[in-house]
Amino acid sequence: MRRATALTLALVSVALTLTACASSAATELIVTYEAGGEERTLTLTPDQVTCDAGSAHGLAISNDPQGRFSIRLDSDRRGSVGAGSDEGLVLFEGTDLDLSASGTVLSIGESDGEVSLVEGWAPGDDMNVTADDAERYPARLSGTVACEGSVVLPTPDQGASGTPPAEGVSVRFAAGGVVHTSVFVPTAVSCADGVIATGVEPYPGTLSFDDSGRVRMTVSDDAGTTEFRADGADVVAESNGSYWLKGIRGDVQFWEGQAGGTLSPDAAQPGTGTLSALIECE
Repeated sequence: MRRATALTLALVSVALTLTACASSAATELIVTYEAGGEERTLTLTPDQVTCDAGSAHGLAISNDPQGRFSIRLDSDRRGSVGAGSDEGLVLFEGTDLDLSASGTVLSIGESDGEVSLVEGWAPGDDMNVTADDAERYPARLSGTVACEGSVVLPTPDQGASGTPPAEGVSVRFAAGGVVHTSVFVPTAVSCADGVIATGVEPYPGTLSFDDSGRVRMTVSDDAGTTEFRADGADVVAESNGSYWLKGIRGDVQFWEGQAGGTLSPDAAQPGTGTLSALIECE
């Protein structure tokens, strides 16, 4: 995600002359993220939309904020939304977007990704910003895109949206202006009374959850120790008895550089994160 051109593309000169596009008031992209201890929302309503067999993309010129979006319909279903907002320059990027289509409407279900934010940026400022100018935060994208013709989604490949990932547990969160991902692969799973999964590869970790939606995870890796907590999560078992936890939002405490010993709550960096997991019950 740390590409030098990432933020330069966020507004790719919205004042430039546009190619012919379809106009639609029904297109709306919503990016939600947390920064500075508060939840922020960017809503982009493009007035210029183009759809083809492989992608949907467009620009907001007449509407405020100005910006652009691009969504791939095949391969990794990658998407991005960039705009200038009251908070500054915002760029969302994500893969494996939760896409569905009905007639001429493409829908994006709540999908995880990452926001790069350059606070204080305003239209007219130097466009040649780089990824190093930005702070990064976990984010979510949802919305709809109205196309002129029918939208047909290719059958996703293994690992694409709607297909469970390889068995494992991951939490994505931001701490100290850096986005972290803590992961482990369960090697021992108990599903007798709630679910408890433990593992040591690539790092030692523990995940537990029950029917009430209480989810807890701890991982210690090279960056430090991460604790994740969520309540009221959707943890319904699949038809084969496995559990696919996707995009669960919760609170995170992160002890940077501390992978063992006594963890003092006062030394933790608080934040929010997103947990995903695939657990197989025998």
